[in-house]
Amino acid sequence: MQTSLAQTFATLQTNLRRSMWTALPGRVQTFDPSKQSADIEPLVHDTWEGEDGTSQTGPLPVIPSVPVCFPGSGGWRVTFPVAKGDTGLLVFCARSIDRWLSEGGSVDPQDDRTHDLSDAVFVPGLNDLAHPIDPFKNDRMTVGKVGGTQIHLKPSGTQVGTDDASQLDWTVLGTPLKTFLTNLLTALNTLNLPVSGATAGPPAPGTFPLLPTILSSSVEVKK
Repeated sequence: MQTSLAQTFATLQTNLRRSMWTALPGRVQTFDPSKQSADIEPLVHDTWEGEDGTSQTGPLPVIPSVPVCFPGSGGWRVTFPVAKGDTGLLVFCARSIDRWLSEGGSVDPQDDRTHDLSDAVFVPGLNDLAHPIDPFKNDRMTVGKVGGTQIHLKPSGTQVGTDDASQLDWTVLGTPLKTFLTNLLTALNTLNLPVSGATAGPPAPGTFPLLPTILSSSVEVKK
């Protein structure tokens, strides 16, 4: 059967779309902390039309040495461990990033490929809906290990180590405590105690410092 011009263009358009990679979920196979790069397994299969016209599908190859993106700016960075099995988002750059990865700065890619699997960047943290972050606290920012030690940044204050009220205590404010202890030591050093045989009397009023507020009202730590 003869193929029409419209069918030919439709096939070309379909093939072009299938070869233009934009983003896919991926899973870490190995991670190199010295280079912050990983071998990433794409988690959504490729599809294509077989010779008999039927739709075919199969897994994509593991992409080696993919740079892993950690949030940061202005000389500051947030880093965390990356382990085998961690999932995230593979983003495929519009042009070759080989020269940029090796040299940095503004570069001529010197390669005509576009939206290629080899030009991937991995952003860790994307989960499928069957495995959401649990528990997820929607009233605060949390930093820490899932199921382990965490810092909870809430509008009302900060909790360090846990958010279980029974395990928390207000942290001590160092400056007022130090001032109080210094003043107390000074008072003790200048205190005139009665000698043997003398009648003891109370210290002069105002000799000893009053205890100030030494507990924070906004930061709690695990006991």
